[in-house]
Amino acid sequence: MESLGCKAVSLVMSDVVGDDLSVIASGITYCDKSTFSDAKKILIKYDLKNLVPKTVWKRIVLGTKGVLPETPKKPKIQNYVIQSNRACVDLMKTRAQKLGFVTKAVYSVEGNVYDVASKLSKHVPRSKNFCLVFGGEPTVTVKGKGKGGRNQELVLHLLKKLKDRDKKIIHGSLQELTEWMEIHVLQVQLQIVACQQSPSANI
Repeated sequence: MESLGCKAVSLVMSDVVGDDLSVIASGITYCDKSTFSDAKKILIKYDLKNLVPKTVWKRIVLGTKGVLPETPKKPKIQNYVIQSNRACVDLMKTRAQKLGFVTKAVYSVEGNVYDVASKLSKHVPRSKNFCLVFGGEPTVTVKGKGKGGRNQELVLHLLKKLKDRDKKIIHGSLQELTEWMEIHVLQVQLQIVACQQSPSANI
């Protein structure tokens, strides 16, 4: 963006908790706030130093020593957030209420899917006709070569938490859990709507 020769405006649809413009879609039209020191810390933290080209590591080191000018720049493009994760949750909450559901909205969901599922389960009553709407950015530690993404894993953990709450334990594979989800969630009239990573809903 340094060579941009005209005025520009960026209309941003945010899927990030807090709507940080430097993070949304990697902030490609927003000023770079990162520093050489930030990059160095990340490479060391995740043991990536030996995996990047030597020229890249050398440049980062020189930058941390002040030999090269720092990278943060002043914004050149006006950025406007026109849609957000929170707004998405609000819209789904309104829609669920119009459909006749007793609705609970939970915003800014963050953290490991196991912890998030545990926290969300506390918002779900045992009564019928209830809809839980939540949005945010859960994380998952990938192990092995299993199927499914973090949204699916979160919902499955949440369903298991709700089932365990009634003293029943689910055993089996991902496919069996998914089949249980499709059949039994309808039986208890529980609607779980997850708005994560995208303004579109993952149900």
